[in-house]
Amino acid sequence: MRKSGKVALMAGAAATLCFGTGYSADAVEGGSGMPLPTAVVEIYGQSSTGAWGCSGSLIGQNWILTANHCTGENQSSVSMSVSEDGGASWHSVTEIDRSPDGADVALLKTADVMPVPSGDGEHQGGYMKLADATDPEPAIGDIVTASGYGPGSGKFTQPRSARRKVMSYDSSTIGSEGTGCGIAGGCAVYGDSGGPVTKIYTESDANGNVTVTEKVIGVTDTASWPNGFPPDPTQEGSCYTWAHALFAPMNGMTERQWIRNTTGL
Repeated sequence: MRKSGKVALMAGAAATLCFGTGYSADAVEGGSGMPLPTAVVEIYGQSSTGAWGCSGSLIGQNWILTANHCTGENQSSVSMSVSEDGGASWHSVTEIDRSPDGADVALLKTADVMPVPSGDGEHQGGYMKLADATDPEPAIGDIVTASGYGPGSGKFTQPRSARRKVMSYDSSTIGSEGTGCGIAGGCAVYGDSGGPVTKIYTESDANGNVTVTEKVIGVTDTASWPNGFPPDPTQEGSCYTWAHALFAPMNGMTERQWIRNTTGL
């Protein structure tokens, strides 16, 4: 659930991570770069009152998973577009589907087909896969990855990802901590809202063949920086991120099942 009313940038504050015009910061501070084109896409929205940017997951050839507060939910005359290649090309959004239970999850559909993302040694290629009901839910202490775009100089920068440690989980919200001393750190900042939180799943078949798959388990919602902003990647507990979990129950199903029903994926 999105933590409303916490939008000021100050020490110890929490903030939803869309960005407005005029703000500048690095994407996922302390993380590593991702190859282009990527399944982590940048989202640009505009309405009669202003413009904003967010992140999202390309989960099908024209379906993007993001946060509801990235869709201009309470604004009029909204137009949105999506890019998977660092802003070199943009795809118009023709449909917005919002979670029916009011959760901070939404789906965007583009008019045209978006290219299949490439991969590298750290990130798998192809459209992003979603955790299913048969996949174990995250546990405290698990290592997950947060990915997204921050606005940087100009409209966006190249996406970045960072490993994080799960500090809390209640089937609806995943709370994770970026650390700069042990695992590779990384702090979500403005522009990272709606980006994926992923977990590595290892599966074995009857013949002993092992498959390792990175799957989306949540959508980045809010962040806080107890030691002030920008966060210090050398300090333990320098930033916290909350994500809405796809395992969350809603109207007799889970968010994941609603996504499947809406997209057919």
